[in-house]
Parts: sequence; structure tokens; C-alpha cells
Amino acid sequence: RYEIQPFMQEVLGFDRFKGKKLLEIGCGLGTDLLQFARGGARVTGIDLTPQGIDLAKKRFAMENQSADLRVADAEHLPFDDGTFDVVFSFGVLHHTPNTQRAVDEAFRVLKPDGEIIMMLYHKYSLHVWAGTPMYRLFSKKRNRSLSLSEDWVRIYDGEVNPLGKAYSKAKVRSMFDRFTSLKFIIRDPVRRRFPQSINWLNQTLFSRWLGFYLIIRGRK
Repeated sequence: RYEIQPFMQEVLGFDRFKGKKLLEIGCGLGTDLLQFARGGARVTGIDLTPQGIDLAKKRFAMENQSADLRVADAEHLPFDDGTFDVVFSFGVLHHTPNTQRAVDEAFRVLKPDGEIIMMLYHKYSLHVWAGTPMYRLFSKKRNRSLSLSEDWVRIYDGEVNPLGKAYSKAKVRSMFDRFTSLKFIIRDPVRRRFPQSINWLNQTLFSRWLGFYLIIRGRK
């Protein structure tokens, strides 16, 4: 994960939240949540899948790390208002049907002056602009009506993925308008299928403006 997304330590700062109560929405098997725990955060993770939570519990137990891990829905968080210092979610909320509701729930469970760190797919990215026409051209399902950006974002995580969305900065500003000090950071992963030279060019010249990952930071 951190080889293809080498920017994560720099951008997220896993070791900056010692003693803070941190919630990850969509923790999966706990890869990122474990980094925050190692950095001293008091971590809670939710995931929609029981399998993900089971794996995360086993992983934390192997590392002798403590965490509150439970099955829950991002649109209906099972926590009181003002519970957490930090709410983190990376590459998850663009897959939930009502992303705005999930954002509102994150706001609700944050303490005053609490911090959000979230990643949503970036609509105005090379991935969407270049990938969608290529998918349309080479797909065997050419007779199916394709929405240029939405369908490509959906199949980015596999064709069985039922839902995927990408967002512009303007749209994100309106969705996160209850937060203050909004900051956007754009990055792109290292593409394993691309030659090293192409990846270097992308990371050096394009990633910070036209990357597929739109990372949002802000405060309540």
C-alpha cells in the first residue's frame, strides 16, 4: 500500500495524533488504522463488512495493539455527538449511496475544533479524462450506455463494484461547507502497469494537480 502510495506518511502524518481519539470510517483490515495506533492515537474503526472487522481484530491482536473495531454504516455512525478528535476515511465515502450524509455524520461525531482527513476520487484528473475514453474504446460492453466519468470510476475498483463517484473541488467545498480551514491535497498512486519513467513523470509533473486522489483536510 505504501509503495504505491508513498505520499501517505507525509500527507496524513500517522504519528501526529498521539493521545487523540481517532475514528476511521471504512477501516477494512486496519492497514492505515494500525499506523495511527502505532503513532499513539486511541483508535476506533468501523467497516460495513464483518469480514473486514474480523481481519482487523486479528491483525491488531497480533501486534498487541488495542482498538475499538465494529461493524457499522458510515451514513449512521453509532457514536454520540462530539466523540472524536479526528475522523479519517481514505477512498471509502465515494462508494456509499449518500456521501453527503456520511460527511454530515463525520461532522456530528467530531469534537469542536476536531479534524477531518478524507480522500475522495478527483473528477478532474488524468485518470478520469484519459481512462474513460480508453475503457469505452476497448470494453467488450460497447453496446451498453456508459456514463463517461461515473462508469470508469466504478470499474476502477473492479467491475463488480456497484457504485463509485468522483468529485470536483467546487462540489467538495459545498459538501463540506460546515467545516472550516478546508485544504485540498491532490496526489496520484504509482501505477504498477506503467514504466518507471512514466510514473516518475506523473509523480513529478502532474500528480499534484491532476491526480486521482483528492485529500480533504478541515476542522469543525
